[in-house]
Amino acid sequence: MGDLTKKDLKSQYLSYIDRKKLETAEEEKKELQIKRMRDEADLKVLLSMPEGRRFFYKILFEYCHINSSVFDTNQAIMSYKEGKRYAGLEIASLLRKINPIIIEQIINEYVSENRKNRKLIKKMEDL
Repeated sequence: MGDLTKKDLKSQYLSYIDRKKLETAEEEKKELQIKRMRDEADLKVLLSMPEGRRFFYKILFEYCHINSSVFDTNQAIMSYKEGKRYAGLEIASLLRKINPIIIEQIINEYVSENRKNRKLIKKMEDL
């Protein structure tokens, strides 16, 4: 140990710390990949069910208003609306990674269900 200077010890220590940081970063990257795979599998399950697609319709179009204008004369309100819309667009982007035409499918199912409901209401009114 007498041959090592303080500079050598510091260099070895820093090298050790760098290796540990690299190992930690690689472990975190693997954990993130596993979480993404799990999240993707969860989304696939939700999107495979009509209830899941209805849920996403409600989030994207009724809560986040992804197909609506965010314009408002009050800048604070406009910023709030844009924040909601941005969140909805991010969710839509995630869904499209799972299935590129899922948003169109969600809309078509919603429209079809509304038509059925209107016909049912009309029949009930005719009784």
